[in-house]
Amino acid sequence: MGLVWLTVLALTVAAPAGSAKRTVAVLTAIKGKVELKRAGEREFKRLTSTTMLTSGDEVRLAPGATAALLREDSAPALLRGGRTVSIAATGARPAASGATVKLQRISDVLTSTERTAPMTVRNDAEAEPPLLLLAPRYSKELTGLPEFRWKQIEGARSYTLKLLDANEDPVMPPMKTTETSAKLPEARRLKPGTYIAEVTTDDRSGRRLFDTARFTVAGADEAQSIRQSLDAARKLALPACAPNVPLCVALIESGQFAEAETLLVAATKDLPEDKTLHLLLADLYRRTKLEHRQLRALKAAGVEPVAK
Repeated sequence: MGLVWLTVLALTVAAPAGSAKRTVAVLTAIKGKVELKRAGEREFKRLTSTTMLTSGDEVRLAPGATAALLREDSAPALLRGGRTVSIAATGARPAASGATVKLQRISDVLTSTERTAPMTVRNDAEAEPPLLLLAPRYSKELTGLPEFRWKQIEGARSYTLKLLDANEDPVMPPMKTTETSAKLPEARRLKPGTYIAEVTTDDRSGRRLFDTARFTVAGADEAQSIRQSLDAARKLALPACAPNVPLCVALIESGQFAEAETLLVAATKDLPEDKTLHLLLADLYRRTKLEHRQLRALKAAGVEPVAK
């Protein structure tokens, strides 16, 4: 795949309110004073979050400010301060390099923060379970030898990992370890399909703790297609500018949650005011059924979810 489809489902990426104009660019990794004047408006307004741009918009960067501009018809560009950039319509063809972002179909799936705010979480979602299976967790694995990781429990002497197929039948004998991770041997390589992982342990008081999560092993063709899509997204990175938002989205959409979380957690620390990054994290945690972390991410984005 030469083009990366930047899809943001049920997330907020600032877009022109009430506008049906076609998105032609994405402004992201905003640092310093960056302002936007929408086409037809008179005043510039301060930007802090990843923003969709349409033809005729103007972006003004104060001295020392930077931002990344992603377009469908050219390679990513790092905008530096002390200039104003007018956003023109995209050209007839995408750039020959292939390191571009395909934006044509995303406008209809972008909504404002106000419309996505009523995400529901449980009343007790703030409490993180003591034992968590961290990976693979509702993910899509690209090989049949995934690495299993879980949260450490103080006082636990050992952990037991069980692996079941979609019918909840064991696919191998339980693995016992004192570590917080385990790798399958080559002889236990998993075939494409859906599996259930379960990790159990006893805490210091003897209380039995466990956690389970499903995951899928992709077939060879699907795995190759995902790798190609991610390779294309990686080309959108700018050396002096983080994060690579199209890569984060591509990782989430393809079920590569562990890498996506690593990138987004780092990005939210670097750009804490970017609501879009927090909402991407919230969507990742929704997909991995980690409601306590989803709630934290929503609150960091200024969104108050509806309790259920």
